[in-house]
Amino acid sequence: MAADGPGDDRETGPAAVHRVAWGLLLLAAVAYTGVPWEALLGFPLDPAEAFQSELAAVDQPTRWLFALTDGVAGVAAVVAALLLRRGRSGTDTLLERLVPVPVLLYGIGTIADVLSPLPCAPSVDAGCAEADGLASAGTAHSLTSLAATTGLVLLAAVIVGLLVGTRRRGVRVALAWWAPVVLYAATSLVSAGLSVADNLGVETVGTGWWQRAQTASASLCLAVVVPVLLRHRRAVRRPGVG
Repeated sequence: MAADGPGDDRETGPAAVHRVAWGLLLLAAVAYTGVPWEALLGFPLDPAEAFQSELAAVDQPTRWLFALTDGVAGVAAVVAALLLRRGRSGTDTLLERLVPVPVLLYGIGTIADVLSPLPCAPSVDAGCAEADGLASAGTAHSLTSLAATTGLVLLAAVIVGLLVGTRRRGVRVALAWWAPVVLYAATSLVSAGLSVADNLGVETVGTGWWQRAQTASASLCLAVVVPVLLRHRRAVRRPGVG
């Protein structure tokens, strides 16, 4: 994968704006990838069984860390989205102009996620699922998680569109650029399948690990979207391309 970054965008917009936006999305990606933070704490919950959201449950001693990292990721994404919108030019394609939208949706959803935590961790508390207030709190948490996930799905779709558009304009696209969206799609499908199986009463194994893999691949999407955007911009504006 070529080391294309915002600093290379001399002709298509304010490079400094894209550089800062990229840095913020790299920060969001690192903060959002929870496994390193879990590892530093010695995996306080079983990563094969517990979802990462349980680490930020109100009754967990790890809440402060995971609420903080998710909050940082959300705020960084919101600011990055606003910068990307500011960095748009009058010659941007429709797809290029759409990039800030899923980034903003992800950021807002993640911040809302922090503000609507689970009251307890079901994987370690047998009575948690029966606890008063869990149903309503779980519903609110599910809705905010859905907003963040929708943003990530749309982000992956936009990245695919940008990569396809770049290739159609005669610019080679290395397979490595496709890796984040392919991994995100694969882990999302597996996680969804395991969730359906669990709801049907089928015993599942490793659900937590698959969810963590999904989160890690989503973080990769956040990390690459700005370079992918700028590669597409340069491809569109190449001499002889119209």
